[in-house]
Amino acid sequence: MRFATLALAAALLTSAAAAATADGQARIFGAGGVACSQITADIASNPAAADQIVSWLMGYATATNRSIDETWDLVGAGGIEGFYASVQAACAASPDKTLEAVTFELLKDAFATRATAPQQ
Repeated sequence: MRFATLALAAALLTSAAAAATADGQARIFGAGGVACSQITADIASNPAAADQIVSWLMGYATATNRSIDETWDLVGAGGIEGFYASVQAACAASPDKTLEAVTFELLKDAFATRATAPQQ
C-alpha cells in the first residue's frame, strides 16, 4: 500500500495530473500568482518585501510537504533560506513565469531527494 501511495505521489509531482484542471490550471493566491519579473523588481526596490515572499514560500512548501505521503521536507538541507535563494535564481532565469510555477518546479525536482523523516 505504501509503495502504491508513493508511486501515485511521484506520478502526481512529475505530470500534469498534479494540476487542479485537465489543462493544468489552478487558482493561485497571493504572491504565487505574480510574475517573477515583478517579484524580483519589488525585492530590488524594497528588500523588506522578501519577508512576504519567504512567508508565502513557507506556506506553499508546508502544504506540499503535508500533501505528499512519506514526505517530511522537500526544501532540502539549506532550509527555507537555501530554498528562497534557489527560487530567486530560478525567477531571475525565468522572469515570465509566476512565483508559484517556479516554486512548484523546484519542489518537483526535489522529490527524489526529499527527507522522509525528521533529520537528527
